[in-house]
Amino acid sequence: MKREKASLDQRIEKIAFILFLFLLTHSTAPSSIFETWVEKRRSGSTLSKPQMLVLGAVEGLTSVAHSQSPLKIPIYIKSKEVWVEVAKTPEERTHGLMGRKHLGKDEGMLFVFEKEDYHGFWMKDTQMPLSIAFIDKEGRIVSITDMKPLTLETHTPPHPILYALEMKKGWFSANGIKVGDILRFSK
Repeated sequence: MKREKASLDQRIEKIAFILFLFLLTHSTAPSSIFETWVEKRRSGSTLSKPQMLVLGAVEGLTSVAHSQSPLKIPIYIKSKEVWVEVAKTPEERTHGLMGRKHLGKDEGMLFVFEKEDYHGFWMKDTQMPLSIAFIDKEGRIVSITDMKPLTLETHTPPHPILYALEMKKGWFSANGIKVGDILRFSK
């Protein structure tokens, strides 16, 4: 069977789609070349078909990325399902829940570190009282402590941890969750 050559338009569409997927997984803002295309488009200049496809993908991604709430995933402790934002980069972990005024019911923030260590937490610019569970690499809660808002006191775990889970103050005790319980990523 003879394989037909893909037309230039088909190849361009595939490249635009691959670029869109790449940008979606990396959630980056458009680069200077895309910003140039945006300016050309807004000024009324015509764009080539490849430019239009790529620009459309980037603009769509950018508007979605900037309009959505932070991504939340479910985690499980005992029979409780918790929806958490994941702080996995140094910048996300440093910012944490600073500036927030409230958390939803059964919502929190899960901090994920590259390696197990004695990772400390403080409440600088965090306006609501929180409870934090320090969690080891096996998913076992090694300590739970309450933290007062707007303080610089450092809260450190008694053992090295790979994760930390911040929830509204008192959430762990109100839900019967204690040291030794296991955090799971699936039911």
